[in-house]
Amino acid sequence: MSLSSRTRLAFCILVCATSIAFASTGRLANPDERPPSRNGSVLPRWLKRSPFDLQIEDQLAKLRSKSQLARAGAAEALGYLRAYSSASALAEALRDPSELVRREAAMSLAWCGGREHVEPLLDDLEDEEWSVRQAAWVSLTNLTGMNWHFDGMAEPGGRQKQVRLWREWWAGTQDSQVPAEVCALLGGDSLSEHVRAARALGALGGDGAAKMVIS
Repeated sequence: MSLSSRTRLAFCILVCATSIAFASTGRLANPDERPPSRNGSVLPRWLKRSPFDLQIEDQLAKLRSKSQLARAGAAEALGYLRAYSSASALAEALRDPSELVRREAAMSLAWCGGREHVEPLLDDLEDEEWSVRQAAWVSLTNLTGMNWHFDGMAEPGGRQKQVRLWREWWAGTQDSQVPAEVCALLGGDSLSEHVRAARALGALGGDGAAKMVIS
């Protein structure tokens, strides 16, 4: 029997054995129900959780560190990981006493945030630190698809006009509805408009958003 034939035979035996086990028990074995080892210890954490989940868990723990550099690094890492489940923790980090942490949290929400995080980011357009203000704007452009001008270093009077434009637009949107401006981007002529619209539809959601992305 050739090697390929033996491989196929072994695979068929494995499939049959798995089917028989499932038929006899009504379900596959749950890893959390496996018995402890001989010394009575449970399975180590890394055998029961995916590496991705463990990374997120570790970074969330660092986000509560006493070190501002550790917290800032964690906020940045969660964005790189596209850790959508960490969005609420990142939104809380927008109130961190450290400028570095607030800035990195705002930037990471550009990738992990959703409709419910637009308001906190609008508030951060008026943060006391210009770098946080600018990071919040970057995040808002990614989540909403809108790219109205904002200068985080402008004089307060000029900034207020720019912030007002964002706030008035968002106040005019309706819950569970795709903003009309996002729909308009889908009908645009450029690829960049279509990309902005797709990102916004994914972040904001709304009735019919999935169908719009697919079509």
